[in-house]
Amino acid sequence: HNARERVTLTGRTPKLEVETIDSFHDDQEGRLRGPNKIHVLTLAGKRIAHLGDLGHPLSDSQIARLQNLDVMLIPVGGHYTINAQEAAEIVQDTRPVVTVPMHYRDGEAGWEVTSGVQAFLDRFPNVIRHDLSSFTIGEYEDCLLLLKNPKL
Repeated sequence: HNARERVTLTGRTPKLEVETIDSFHDDQEGRLRGPNKIHVLTLAGKRIAHLGDLGHPLSDSQIARLQNLDVMLIPVGGHYTINAQEAAEIVQDTRPVVTVPMHYRDGEAGWEVTSGVQAFLDRFPNVIRHDLSSFTIGEYEDCLLLLKNPKL
């Protein structure tokens, strides 16, 4: 933003690496809702992907860049983002250690036009309903982790 003069570069190698994968917020190459950025963070050897407001199935090259993930945060609610089926296909193609669904309707929380999370959860055998809104990497393996919605 407008505070670049407040940033000092130390010359040290950053501990956090950020990779950005260009994508779209809709299935019409951004014509409806514009671009979307997928962010892959690498810290202490752990890879975490946040798929943002992804609105389309991923290409083979995008899938290739999302391999070996420790955590994937993926939208599942449809309408403004990919739906449960499209999200499940991405998870099956990338096989992250832990998958966290996001951008879905949960009771009064979420957009009225988005779907709930159950259609996504039903596609996976190992679903853990976590009673908190955060977790520690390494705490779970090979699962879909449903975090407690902090708004409820």
